[in-house]
Amino acid sequence: MGLGKSIRMRRIFSHPSGNLCSVAVDHFINYDQGLHPGLVRMRRTLAAVAAGRPDAVTMHKGMATSAFAVHAGTIPLILQTVIARPDDSAWEQVATAGEAVRLGADGVAGAAFIRGDTEAAHLRMVADLAREAADYDMPVFVHIYPRRASGSGTVGDFSDGAVISTAPEDIAWAVRCAL
Repeated sequence: MGLGKSIRMRRIFSHPSGNLCSVAVDHFINYDQGLHPGLVRMRRTLAAVAAGRPDAVTMHKGMATSAFAVHAGTIPLILQTVIARPDDSAWEQVATAGEAVRLGADGVAGAAFIRGDTEAAHLRMVADLAREAADYDMPVFVHIYPRRASGSGTVGDFSDGAVISTAPEDIAWAVRCAL
């Protein structure tokens, strides 16, 4: 591990226990019924989160540039680089490791949904992010979610929607894919 990555990892994993409590405020795209109330007034929400002294906060670059500056240097920032929905109706990389460096982030996150016909493409996006982040000695955090069809479709058919699976075998598969 290079010096830059070591420094960033020590800032993120600074708790004496060695554990990490990171708060993610990047999931607004998953809300089909509108914006979650806690994400409406992001500056207020971030102030409340900061008061709890988390080890890091994960967010998209728009929120980071518009609401995070007051917390810069006091809470490590992990920049979420992907917007996605479980049914693949939205799935794009919207930030890069280079942008994370310019924003002063301590890490990057990539979201991936597994199971289904697009599993390999999701994992490729995470692998691409990891390769790019390596150029900057930037830690990568993978937000990986196993999914299943919400309707009666076939295993990879998410035309009727998709839901996050909590089945132990699906979680085990997600963890294995992320390694």
